[in-house]
Amino acid sequence: MPWFRAGQVLFYAVMGFLFCVMVIVRVLSALDSGEPTYWGTYTEKSCEPRPGLKGGCRSFGTWTSDDGTITKIEIALDGYPDQDGTIRASYRPKGFISDSDNNIVHAEQWSGAGVWAPWLGAAVIAVAIAERAMEWRGTWPRRKKS
Repeated sequence: MPWFRAGQVLFYAVMGFLFCVMVIVRVLSALDSGEPTYWGTYTEKSCEPRPGLKGGCRSFGTWTSDDGTITKIEIALDGYPDQDGTIRASYRPKGFISDSDNNIVHAEQWSGAGVWAPWLGAAVIAVAIAERAMEWRGTWPRRKKS
């Protein structure tokens, strides 16, 4: 029984930590919201297999801003290009979570993920914590009332 309780404590500690990470990522994303976002066209040059994913690969290519002032070569895409190998994508070069540091551009459907994805992750973690708490209720020793 002590191992079970240790597992419960470890679960709550890890999930609490991950919940905090999600909230911090969202706060940092909010701080980045004032940074300029540039739109342009991404053209795939190669697709490298992702370890552990069957049939999936990570797209690398060239991104050029709409006004032609910024070009990124050998940059990753966080989505999948269209059939012709191109897709509209965004790039935010500055901020706490900068695309320049991560060498990535965002497919149009993922450009706003920094707003909702951390909240979704935090909500999933909160539900997991609540579900486990309900399942484990009654497994903790109760204090005797004096």
